[in-house]
Amino acid sequence: DQQMTEQMKGWLLNTRKGLCVRENGEVEMSSIFNWFSGDFRPSVIKFMMPYLSKELQQKMIAAKFKPKKHFMEYDWGMNMRMPEMKDAEEAKGSIE
Repeated sequence: DQQMTEQMKGWLLNTRKGLCVRENGEVEMSSIFNWFSGDFRPSVIKFMMPYLSKELQQKMIAAKFKPKKHFMEYDWGMNMRMPEMKDAEEAKGSIE
């Protein structure tokens, strides 16, 4: 659980991938929160709160949990497969 928590905090702090809170209270977040919004209960914003820094939590509270939301363009390049290895030795060498 601790590792998952740390990973979520790190991802949300990445303003190009997870979450970006503007000074005017507008929020830009990963498209994943749009596509799977039903998985984040009771709401996406409330789901995020425990993972945010105190400063970001205050910005979200100031926006009264109903900020104007924008979703980041998803980088599908991250999901591309690695080139296939020619043999097991090459594979073994790549993980050492």
